[in-house]
Amino acid sequence: MYLLQPPGRLERRGKHHFFGRMRLTAGLSLLKRDDLYSQVTDPSAEDVEAAQAAYLGGHIYYVSNAEAASLAIAGYADWLSRVGYGIGPYGQGSYGEDHNGTPTDH
Repeated sequence: MYLLQPPGRLERRGKHHFFGRMRLTAGLSLLKRDDLYSQVTDPSAEDVEAAQAAYLGGHIYYVSNAEAASLAIAGYADWLSRVGYGIGPYGQGSYGEDHNGTPTDH
């Protein structure tokens, strides 16, 4: 299991003399159509509906190992991080996996 977190980019929004100087992070979305991925800044509802998979910027998604492999091949490996039981503040464990990291059926 992997986490996918599409990145954002800093943008200035507006022309107000004070608030126009503020930079906000705009999320980049990732749409999968016909097994091809494309980055979209502001996808429409129709684009999201038509996509095989839609990963909207500013959100974190759990993706399967197969989907993570497809994303990595497409060049989005930097957006992925491995998740497993015990990875985090409580140490690293192997619950649900054998010692080689292969998922086991229980």
